[in-house]
Amino acid sequence: MLKEMSERKQREFDLRRTYIIDQAEKLFYEYGYESVTLNQLAEAVHYTKATLYTYLCCKDEIYLEVYCRGFEKRTDYLYQNMKHCDTGFEEIKNFGEAYFNFYKENPEILFHQQYLDFRPLEFDKLPEHLVDRFMKLNEKSSKLIIEALRKGIDDGSIKSDLRIDYFLGQLVLTLRACASAVVNHKRTVLNQPFSDETNTNWYNSYLNLLLSAIKGA
Repeated sequence: MLKEMSERKQREFDLRRTYIIDQAEKLFYEYGYESVTLNQLAEAVHYTKATLYTYLCCKDEIYLEVYCRGFEKRTDYLYQNMKHCDTGFEEIKNFGEAYFNFYKENPEILFHQQYLDFRPLEFDKLPEHLVDRFMKLNEKSSKLIIEALRKGIDDGSIKSDLRIDYFLGQLVLTLRACASAVVNHKRTVLNQPFSDETNTNWYNSYLNLLLSAIKGA
C-alpha cells in the first residue's frame, strides 16, 4: 500500500513537472528565453513562484529541458534524412540540407538553442540526470556526422586525409550561422533583391562550397 502511494505521488510529481516544462516551452518559443520570467511562468501554470522550485531548481534547468526536447527532435529528423544514402558523402550532403530545412520549419528551436551558443550554462549547478541526457544527445548527434564522414573516407567519396575532429565543429557551427542568417531574414546577397529563395540559394551555395572541400577524387 505504501509503495502504491509512493508510486502515485511520483507520477503526480512527474506530470506536474512535465506540465510546467510544456508551458515554459510555449513561452520561451513565443517570447524568447531571456524575456520570460519565473513569475510569468508561475502565472501561466497557476502556481506560486515558490511552488515552481518544488519541481525545478532554477530557470536554467527549465531552459535545458526545453533545449533537449528540440535537440532530440532535430537529431531524429537528421537521422531520417541520412539513413538511406549509398555513400558517406551523400549522407553529409543530406545532413546539410536537412539541417537547414529543420530550422526553417522550426525557427523557435533555432532561436532557443542559439542562447547556449553565446551564454554557456553552469552545468555543475544543474541536475546530474539532465546534464547526462544533454551529453548523450550531443554524443548521438555528433555520431551521425562522424559515422557518415568515416563511411565516406572508407568508400572513397570523402578525402582520406580529412581531419574529422576539426571538420565536425566547423560543419555544425558554420551551417548554424548560415541557417540563422536565413531564418532571421538577414540580407545575405547584396546584389539581388531580398527574398527567401535568394537566401536559401545562398545557404546551399555555402553548403556546396564545404562539400567540394571534402569530396573524394
